[in-house]
Amino acid sequence: MTGGRLAAYCADDSPVCTAYVIGVADVLALGGNDPSIGICLPASLTRFDVVRSFQRYIRQKPGFRSSSAAELVLEALRSSYPCAADQANLSSRTNAGGG
Repeated sequence: MTGGRLAAYCADDSPVCTAYVIGVADVLALGGNDPSIGICLPASLTRFDVVRSFQRYIRQKPGFRSSSAAELVLEALRSSYPCAADQANLSSRTNAGGG
């Protein structure tokens, strides 16, 4: 699915939008908050929060129409729920064998 098609679903509050965005967020949550991808979802985050943050992102960033829907959701989540700098630094040291 393209980002443009997902945006159209999300503009209408379609269940397709909710299912797709939550599906991507759920897959990320399965892996825990991995700072190496730059997304750290708060434990208190609701499904409503995730979908609304995605809808807000696509309204602010109109140049996404040809990207894949999954990439667009990742970009939106990275923008809305970035990892704290100390989490990202710990991850880079751990991945480099320093921790």
